Amino acid sequence: MLENKIIKDHINTLWNAMWRAGFGNSLLAIEQITFLFFIKTIEDLDRRNLFFAEDSNGSIFSGTYIPYIDEKLYIAEGGTFKYEETQALQQQLIEDKKPRTKNELRWSYFKQMEPEEMLKHIKFNVYPFILSLNSNYLKSSDKSNAVLMIENPAVLNEVTLLIDLIFEELDVDNLNSKDFNTGDIFESVLSQIVISGNSGQIRTPRHIIKLIVELLEPSLGQKIADPACGTGGFLIGANSHIVHKLSISDDKENAIVDFDKFYSISLSAQTTKKHQENLSNSLKGFDLDIHMVRISLMNLMMHGINNPLVTYKDSLSQNLLKDELFDMVMSNPPFSGTIDKGNIDRNLKLQTNRVPLLFLERIYNMLKKNGTAAIIVPHNTLFNTTKAFVEIRKKIVEEAQLIAVLSLPKGVFRPTASVQTAILIFKKGNATKKTWFYHIKDDGFTLDDKRLPKYFSDGSRDYGDLNDVILRFKNRDKNNDNDRSSQCFFVDKKDLREANYNLDFQKYKDVLAEEFEFQSFKDIFNELEKNELKIQKEISELKGLLL
Repeated sequence: MLENKIIKDHINTLWNAMWRAGFGNSLLAIEQITFLFFIKTIEDLDRRNLFFAEDSNGSIFSGTYIPYIDEKLYIAEGGTFKYEETQALQQQLIEDKKPRTKNELRWSYFKQMEPEEMLKHIKFNVYPFILSLNSNYLKSSDKSNAVLMIENPAVLNEVTLLIDLIFEELDVDNLNSKDFNTGDIFESVLSQIVISGNSGQIRTPRHIIKLIVELLEPSLGQKIADPACGTGGFLIGANSHIVHKLSISDDKENAIVDFDKFYSISLSAQTTKKHQENLSNSLKGFDLDIHMVRISLMNLMMHGINNPLVTYKDSLSQNLLKDELFDMVMSNPPFSGTIDKGNIDRNLKLQTNRVPLLFLERIYNMLKKNGTAAIIVPHNTLFNTTKAFVEIRKKIVEEAQLIAVLSLPKGVFRPTASVQTAILIFKKGNATKKTWFYHIKDDGFTLDDKRLPKYFSDGSRDYGDLNDVILRFKNRDKNNDNDRSSQCFFVDKKDLREANYNLDFQKYKDVLAEEFEFQSFKDIFNELEKNELKIQKEISELKGLLL
């Protein structure tokens, strides 16, 4: 969690500038900010020779480019049209159209231009150059839609200045060993999508992502996917977890406990080039929203994944599998919605067009044998008695090992959505024998629209049940965790079958009756007589005062 107030203020000012520019849709605004972050970032990456594996010894800014010139406008702005002047203009036009050094396309160069000149330069020279680069950030989408939509020179100038100030403050923090990174910055920018509520996207809270990653414990060499990746949170969480494990294997000083009491990556943590390539090729995301694809790619890049693999694809209408299966899938698919049955991939056999249910089947199909999945589902998925709901629950119980069902408190996804949800964790290939249930009542944040972190009276962070669920999950005992009056317990498959595969925690929870000490009738009457005498006495005293 970003704690630098100066950076936070710059980010708020950045968003205010976008609102003033007319970007009422936060998704369009973040896409514009994303592209400018990308332009700023590639210069830094280029300096470290990290951007292109096939050109690791050169610079993407080496060579020349042909500057854009609107010839009609150029001549029209030249003044009168006497022969001598026209000839001079034509000669000047020839000169201005000659190739120029690509160093002019660097952020550090054009940020010094006058606002109007900078807007034209970015729009007509920098953007085409960026779109020509061999980057997955750009290859993944329709480049014709990647255009500069900021038309006000003053706003563009303010936005570039603010981005510069954010990165400068980040450098100051890191010199002071605060250990923030560009990923923290971008996550803070992305948080405004939720606050605005304009995009319709339901972004998974980062502490919930960290919880799931900690429970599944991904490792180097595993192929990990998210078929509805959104801003890329689960892929980033998996990458951070793996890099953390690699970095502390020989150097314990790289271990950092973050705001949510999960381990994060130190900026000093180093991984080998081979590890970086392995990770880049192991993490794959898919999304049907081209805006989210670009945002997730930028987010992954800002978190150190230099050539991320996120594809613009509808996970339900196209076959993602082919010959590729995954060791691990983590996802938070849409909580509602339907899809035209004619567009559903024929490999999905569930007789329904409900999106949440189809994603459960898709994720099951994406797994290798013994592959593990964690998926966030709407609460009604656990108990709805409609045929398709029962069938998908039966499939997970009978054809996979349903490891755990974790009920989340209502309000986790506020302010975007108030729907109650749960986490299903299952492994493909082994039939279920027992399933572990845990009711998370408190996630360490208020459950209102503000979702503020909670603190104890002494000022220390209150993490709610998150630490407890991790500890209990990793030390669960199928023989002893059978007290159904507690916050967690095991349920036999036999019980699940008999309950029509109902996976609701409350279905199996034993509610113990409170013990009351009953009085005898004699004691009750004695107590009533005492009270009556006391009342009569007080009435007599009151009469004496008033009459």
